[in-house]
Amino acid sequence: MSLVFQVGSRLTTGRSKFGSLPILSVAMLAAGLLGSGSASAAGFLNPCTGISLPRSSIFNYLNPVLGPIVGSPLLSILGLGTIYSGLATGQPLSLSLLDNDGALLSPSDDCKLSTDGYSLNVDQGVSIGGNGITGLGTKGGAAALAGAKNAIAIGDGATTGALAPNALALGSGATVANVAVAAGAVALGAGSQATGVLAAPYVPVGGTYAVAGNGVNANRELSIGSAGNERRITHVAAGGADTDAVNVSQLKSVVSAVGVTAANAVQYDGAGKTVVTLQGATSTDGGATNGTRIGNVAQGALSATSADAVNGAQLFATNQNVGTNTTNLNALTTNINNGTVGLVQQAGGSPGAGVIAVGASTAGTSVSIAGTGGNRVLGGVAAGTVATDAVNLGQLNAVGATAANAVQYDGAGKAIVTLQGTTSTDGGLTNGTRIANLSQGMLAATSTDAVNGAQLFATNQNVGTNTTNLNALTTNINNGSVGLVQQAGGAPGAGIIAVGASTGGTSVSLTGTAGDRVLGGVAPGVLANDAVNVGQLTALGAGIANAVSYDSAARTQITLGGPLSTDGGVTGGTRMANLSRGIVSATSSQAVNGAQLFATNQNIASVVNVFGGNAMINFDGTVVGPTYTLSTITAGGGTTVGNYSTVGDALSALGSSVINLSQTVSSNAPAGNGSKYVQVTSALGGATATGNDSTAIGPQALAAGASSIAIGTTAQATSTGAVALGAGAVASRAGMAGQIEALSGVAVASTQGALSIGAPGAERQITNVAGGTQATDAVNLRQLQAVQAGGVNYATGADGVVNYNQITLGNGQAPGGTVISNVAPGVSPADAVNVQQLNSSVQAARQYTDLRTNQLVQGMQNVARKAYAGVAAAMAMESPPVVPGKLSYSAGMGYYESESAVGIALRRTTVSGRWSLSGGVSATGAGSVAARVGVSGFFE
Repeated sequence: MSLVFQVGSRLTTGRSKFGSLPILSVAMLAAGLLGSGSASAAGFLNPCTGISLPRSSIFNYLNPVLGPIVGSPLLSILGLGTIYSGLATGQPLSLSLLDNDGALLSPSDDCKLSTDGYSLNVDQGVSIGGNGITGLGTKGGAAALAGAKNAIAIGDGATTGALAPNALALGSGATVANVAVAAGAVALGAGSQATGVLAAPYVPVGGTYAVAGNGVNANRELSIGSAGNERRITHVAAGGADTDAVNVSQLKSVVSAVGVTAANAVQYDGAGKTVVTLQGATSTDGGATNGTRIGNVAQGALSATSADAVNGAQLFATNQNVGTNTTNLNALTTNINNGTVGLVQQAGGSPGAGVIAVGASTAGTSVSIAGTGGNRVLGGVAAGTVATDAVNLGQLNAVGATAANAVQYDGAGKAIVTLQGTTSTDGGLTNGTRIANLSQGMLAATSTDAVNGAQLFATNQNVGTNTTNLNALTTNINNGSVGLVQQAGGAPGAGIIAVGASTGGTSVSLTGTAGDRVLGGVAPGVLANDAVNVGQLTALGAGIANAVSYDSAARTQITLGGPLSTDGGVTGGTRMANLSRGIVSATSSQAVNGAQLFATNQNIASVVNVFGGNAMINFDGTVVGPTYTLSTITAGGGTTVGNYSTVGDALSALGSSVINLSQTVSSNAPAGNGSKYVQVTSALGGATATGNDSTAIGPQALAAGASSIAIGTTAQATSTGAVALGAGAVASRAGMAGQIEALSGVAVASTQGALSIGAPGAERQITNVAGGTQATDAVNLRQLQAVQAGGVNYATGADGVVNYNQITLGNGQAPGGTVISNVAPGVSPADAVNVQQLNSSVQAARQYTDLRTNQLVQGMQNVARKAYAGVAAAMAMESPPVVPGKLSYSAGMGYYESESAVGIALRRTTVSGRWSLSGGVSATGAGSVAARVGVSGFFE
């Protein structure tokens, strides 16, 4: 017969006279009845012959439930107590099994057990070894241990770690380490060890082929030995795919191919990569004979720091140019002084007023103004407006060769070869890499051969013959005393180098016949009209494309992206919108918005308009002071013309003129109400100047402060050095005298009083203000609007009211949005969070949801199991037969949806058979117990 069973909570059942019998569930129930942890140890369950259950065990199990019922007064009268006590003795209750043909099995019948599966409640694998099969992870002895789910350990002492699911250890003593990275690892062979730890994959130096097998599962190790006990893998077929193993024959083939390539490769002379000696017959005459020629060499870069190899065409061109120098030197000095010849010329001839051009009629791609002291600042340069204005180009990066010791092209285009070795910073005088044994390259206009030292030496000799003729010209040029380009003080002075300082013109052009040139050696600009170099420009553009970021790590400046504005922000540029008003105080460092700057501009415009004299506010916020050309009256009544750069000086001059005029008129003319140049019409009282050196002009004007000026009807200047301009203007505020000015935080030492053009409630605008250029110049509205456009502002509603609940970035110029970078993790409830915090929150929420979902599913499964067990328990309580005058019993088995139960019931019937009392109890495989009591009868 074949009996199929499964260990676990869900079982394949055997056959009995009661139908399906859940063998293990019965065993579990019997274990409870017997008070033992093992039903099979009690000897009551034989999977081949059935169940033998002692009556005492059933009595002891049911007595806590039925005992109180049977012992009740009513049932005692019926005599059930004695009958109930007798249930504990007698022959055991037996349940026999049927074979496949329906016949009862006896102990002498053949019994064959088989299993289709072996499932555990604990996540461990199946272990085979030590002459035993176990899934319980037994330790000690030579037993095998599969410590994680779906793991397999076969062999004496074979083990897989509890942290390594899906691992396989096959062989005596084979082990898979107890680490998470060993999941899925395989240890094959006695003593093999799989640790799961994998070093970084080897990638050949200079390799261009993608390395395969380096994915997320690359740490799933297969080990066939251990340290000091390695094994050979034999009879390996040649690998075909990227992740196949290769055999020795394939490796030999690769080694052979590499050997052929290496034999023809150009190699460095040593690990330092400082010298490359070409093979071939050694040359002893500078490469005229023997040596090895390098052909097809591209023209190297020619500069003071270039370490590129040059080709024959370059050297040939040099030699040709040297030969043509001698005949042109004599007339060159005169032409240079006239500004009509040479690289630097002025249109129209010196001292003309045209554009100064550098190399306008010659070829070439660069101009250097570096001197013995290094790079120079090119001053007096107007702000560039086109893409070809002067910048410094410093972008020559050496690209290392990819092969360990071979000279290789820098890229697939084979346009340049950069030799390895210590980088030279002085044009190859020190460091760099020398190419030795180089034969002489062909010298021709179209030659691309490399030239050697002997050829260049010969050229240098030719160049040397021209030195005598060049000395006089060189001295004058070096002294910087002739030509359009001169140096103040003369060389070797350190003064400013000026281009066309004594001639007219408003621009300098470096364009030549070959187009625009690079202006090299440009030091970083300092003043507002200095030229900037590429280093400065690159630093400004280093920010992320759409992010508002600092210009440098110092975090002292932010330059916004967007179209470049060349008109002070009227067009182009980037507007910073929705910016709240910054605090305006002596210590404030907050940004101000357009409304604040507009109000300031209105005040400054009024002041500047009052100034006159071509006063203006520059774009950078500085104020250009006025220049007044006044014809003043001397003490004797004569006139003199003078220029005054401040209002105070001009007014002082006017005041003196008025006094002198008044004295002259008083002594030489009848009284009147004015003159040709000064008219006063008023019925009010006269002006009063009570302060030392003060001036008051206008009806009832008062200048009470020392050196103060009051001009206008009822104008008042009461503080030292104060200026009150306009009718009703009041200037009473004292000088800063070391106080900290608003916004900038700078202490101002001036003691001069304020200049006022109005009074509280009677303010004036200052109009026609030019853009300020110096730190103390006034700014105009255009400059303030440019500042506003570059800031981040709060949103403004349609009614013009600032909405402090919203900030709009990008100012409408960033349709893709604006990235806010370098955001610190938020702390307070109203702080912004960064992406890392958001990802962590999402992950935590996901983990919490998964945990609660799993708990809910597990709870539902537990409820379902108990419900299924309850159905099985009800089915197991078979009703005993009604036998008048007898105590009858019944036993039953119940099975429903993978849960099973066993039950027993008793019935006592009266002799007449009119009524009977019954009770039963059942136990389930889920560990629950059910009981019932009932009375039945009938009526005549």
